[in-house]
Formats: sequence, C-alpha cells, structure tokens
Amino acid sequence: MSAPILLTAHQCDAVSFVLDHLSDGEKIVAIRGYAGTGKTSIIPTMREMIRTTLDLPTAVGSPTHRAAMILRRKGIDDASTLHSLALTPYFLGDYAWAHRWLGEDCPARAGQIEERTPDVDKVPFLLHGACGRVDLKPRTLLQRARRYGAKKALASLGINGKQYFDGFGAKQGEGVLLIDEASMVGTELLALCLDAFPQVVLVGDPGQLPPVKDRSALEDVLGFTLAEIHRQAADNPIITLAYEARTGTPNWQVLPLMDGRIAQHLCVEDPAVFLTAPLIVWRNETRLECTKGIRAALGYWHGKVEVGEPLVCRATSAADRAEGLVNNSLWRVVERHKTDERRVTLEEDGGEGRQVDVLLHLEDVDGDDIDPEAVPFRFGYCLTAHTAQGGEWPTVYLSKPDLLAHQAFCRKRQTDEHARWSYTAITRAKDTLVFLQEHRFLAAEERPMMPVTMTVAAEPTVEAPGVPVERFAPAGHEPDDIPDPVVPAGTGEPSAATPASNGATPVSGVPPALLPMAHGFCDYIQNRLHGWLLDEHRQLAQGMDVTMSGIRDYAQKVLQCNEHAEYQLANALEKIQKEGLAMVSPPYQAVVQATTPSGLPLTLTITKLTAPELVNALTNLEAWLTQQGYTVPMVA
Repeated sequence: MSAPILLTAHQCDAVSFVLDHLSDGEKIVAIRGYAGTGKTSIIPTMREMIRTTLDLPTAVGSPTHRAAMILRRKGIDDASTLHSLALTPYFLGDYAWAHRWLGEDCPARAGQIEERTPDVDKVPFLLHGACGRVDLKPRTLLQRARRYGAKKALASLGINGKQYFDGFGAKQGEGVLLIDEASMVGTELLALCLDAFPQVVLVGDPGQLPPVKDRSALEDVLGFTLAEIHRQAADNPIITLAYEARTGTPNWQVLPLMDGRIAQHLCVEDPAVFLTAPLIVWRNETRLECTKGIRAALGYWHGKVEVGEPLVCRATSAADRAEGLVNNSLWRVVERHKTDERRVTLEEDGGEGRQVDVLLHLEDVDGDDIDPEAVPFRFGYCLTAHTAQGGEWPTVYLSKPDLLAHQAFCRKRQTDEHARWSYTAITRAKDTLVFLQEHRFLAAEERPMMPVTMTVAAEPTVEAPGVPVERFAPAGHEPDDIPDPVVPAGTGEPSAATPASNGATPVSGVPPALLPMAHGFCDYIQNRLHGWLLDEHRQLAQGMDVTMSGIRDYAQKVLQCNEHAEYQLANALEKIQKEGLAMVSPPYQAVVQATTPSGLPLTLTITKLTAPELVNALTNLEAWLTQQGYTVPMVA
C-alpha cells in the first residue's frame, strides 16, 4: 500500500467530505475533478483516514486492467479491476467437480457440487468419459495437473472452461470500495459494486467520455469537486490545451507547438514508435487504414501476427472475462506457437508478467467467422478515445484529420461531445503529444525528405548598344571563355548585368531580394512531389503485399494437398510392395424378369461387387418373389 502524501488544504476538504458522509452511513459518495487537480494522489491518504478514523477496511479498483496497472505504478500495490474485486465467476457442477478432483478449487453455485473432499478413487463422470476417448488413465491426468495445473490438464482433453461457465455472482467484500477512473463506471456496474461492498467512493473526471451504451454514474452522485490545479499541472502545456478543449475554445489550425511537449508531424518517419505509443483516432476506417499502413511500413505480412505486436482484446463474454480477458484490455504478443500461428502467448501490457495462452481471432483479418475456442482481438497500434480511456502513455499521437472531422461532425449535430472527446484524447499523453497531419508511415528503406537546392538559370538580357552581355554558367560548372563585362568608366556601381554582391543568381523578372523565397517555393514543390511519389510507391507496395499474401496462402494450401496426396501414394506403393497388386474387377450384375400376380411385367437389376454376393442376393430375391405370388423369374 502506498504511503500518504502531503495534501493541500483543498484536497483535505475533499477527504473530510468523504469521511463525514461515510460515517453518516452514506452508501455512495464521489470526488470529481478535472486533469491536474490531484484526484488519484489523495486515494492513499483517504484509505489511511478511513482505516484509522472509521475503522473500516478498503479496496481500490478501476474499470479497466490498464487503469489498475497505472494505480499500481503510482504505489497502490493492491489495486485491481472491479470485476476481480466485486465479482466471482461460477462454473457448472461437472466442471467444478473435475477441477477439484485434480487438486484445485473452482467456484460453483450452491447446489451445483457436493461440499466434500474429492475422492481420488471415484473419477468424476466428466473425466471418465474424456479419458476414455483418448485412452488416458486418470492417474496420468492427475500427474499432468500437478505439473501444468488443472485448467491446462482439462484443456488437453478438450474440456474448456468456457463451455461450463455459469455467470458471475457478487463477492461479499468488506468495508469501502474506492473506484478510480469512475467516469467509465455505468449504472449497471455500479449496482454490482454496491451489491458486493457496503459503501463505495467514486473518484473520476467528469470531463471524460461516458461508458459505451450506458450512462455515467459519476455526475449523479453526491460529491465534492476539486477545483484547484496543481502548479506542475498548470505549467504543463498538454494540460492547458486539454482545458481549452474541454471548454470548446481551442483553435486546432493554430496549435501551441512546444519542443518536447506538443509537436506536429507531417508524417511518421519511424513507425516502430507505435509499438509503445498509440495513435488515437475517431473513425473505424482510419483505424483500419493506419493499422495496415503501420504494419506494412514495419515489414509485417498481412494476416500474420508477430512477436512484440500490441493487441486489444475485444471479448465481451462473461466466460472470457473470467479468464482475465476483458474488453478493451491491452496485451502484447510474447510467443507464437510453432504448430498454429493463431495460438499465441500474450502478456498484459505494462510489464507486470501476467501471461495467458489464447487462440487468436483477429477482427481486422479473419472476418466474422469465429472459432468457439478463439478470443477476438484487434491490433493495438491505433486506439479510439474510448479504448484509450483509463490509460496514459509517455508519448501519444493524435490524428489531426480525425480530430477536425469529429469537430465538424459534432458541430453539424449541434452537440458538445467534441469537447469530451478531444479532452479525453489529449489527457492520455503524459509527457509528449504529437499531432499527425497525414496518415503516412515511411518504411525502413525510405528516408526523410531532404531539402534539395535548385539553381535557376538566368535568361540573357537584352543587349544595350555598346554594352556586352554577361553570360552565367550554371552553378557547379566551370565558366566559359567569354570575357568579363566592361564596367563603364567613371562609375563605381556595378552594371545592370553584374551579379548581385551577395552571390545570388539573378532571375529574369525576380528581384534579388525575392530569390530565397523562389528557391524555397521550388524546394517545397519538389518535396511535395517527392512525398506524393513515396505515397504512390507505398500504396503500390501494399497492393503487391496483399496480392502476394493471397498467392502465398493459395500455394500453401496446394502444398498441403500435395503433401497429403504424396503421403497416400507412398502408403499405397508400400502396401503393393508388401502384399502385391490387388486387381479390381467391374461389379457383377444380373437382370431379373418376372410377372406380377395381376399379369404385369416386372424387370429388376441387381449389382454386387463379388459373385458370391450376387448369387446370395438372387436366391433371396427368388424366394421372396415366389412367396408373394410372382411367376418364376427368368435370370439373364
């Protein structure tokens, strides 16, 4: 648990407000405050005061794994998710009994499982059938469970906990639950927390986005509002810009660019930055487009996940949540299995070491056909503001085209949602915020656009009578053998045809003072053409990448078919060599003609693979026809 820090008088008033209402029996109370007001920093002191003054235990949680991880980084070591603190996952009795027989506890609802010590001599019915199908002794399964754990031992038999998940129930927590990042807590989740804990304290930012498909409970609760901004936050240009965004006053066309804190880039020269720094977007098509562009620039094949890539979990089922795979939680690939590229080992982003083995379903690649055992994920290079909410990164990139598009969209609908959206997106950046002007990502072999110096040759001037004309050689070339111009006597100033003393090359119709501007304009045009060519090259390379990916997949399938055919052919040749060649003859056939009792003709055809089978069939047919009153058949 983190040690309390020295609070300001205003923050002390907030803590006193909470203590007074909790002591009065209030079930829920809130502390609200915008970025920089020190909401999270008062949680350790508030916990200590609740413990010493009210003699109540406390727990600290947040709606997302990443927000809980940030709390732990800030010294609140026991911070966890609300689902792990307030909810218990239940499993059906057969699975729970098998789990306990293997030596590990598994929660089940009352009445689902007998409350007694598992008898090792009495194998559960679920395990008995599964072991019989694969010819595995239960004792061997017990050894496997001791080595790998009960869950993996059951999975090796095809018994997946998802199939036996029986929903969540409220845990019986004690004391007070403090919820950080409470702007993401909706009314349904808050109701579950109140079922689990006697009292709840919400700590959150009312300027952030509300939960998807629910209403934020933070603003409807009796609470205290922190209004003082800390000096360090007040000096932070990112916080200043965020407050302007919240009030709807920023001019996005004129950004307060500051080296090291706020920057604006035309393109991204090294897309590897997105392995650790997200690009926040609004539109889903932008997310897909930028993800493809980033992965192509990194040299990754479309559809093949690589070790080190960031992923976003998209699971919404309670069974996946029971496994710790919560919707919008962030993960990183640490290992790809050799036998199946979609079966990977993931580590929760943040470096805390929690790993899980999953069968991936990539939304961006695999479509809507999901394997029942697979867990849906998407690449995590680009995040929407809703997905990024609750997290913070040292560096964050923000799509300026999407920022302006969202502003126009909200203005057209006459809503103030853009203030919340932009405020939430900006406050994800802890140290550096970069606005990306264009969605262009340079590959490793591409180089940043360097300014190219262009020399503009002068046109010959009109010769004045008796005055020779100076000829200018292009820069970098030796001058020709034309003599220098003659300066008229008695004149100390250079003639009209003499180069300017600053060394600039005169251009017809362009005053020497404007030459730098002309050169800069030419450089700008060339750089834009260069960028356009690079963009065309990138799109062509991406098209070729998709084409080659399809060809490669097709070739792999053909190879697999060929390997299977080669295996069958080799098997057949080996059998021929050992047993000799078995000749296959055409089937035996007979035509039976008979007459029905009413005198109608009847023709029957019988086909058998062997002669004995045909004779036996004819004998049985003759007996049946005679019994039914048919005339004796004629066999052809």
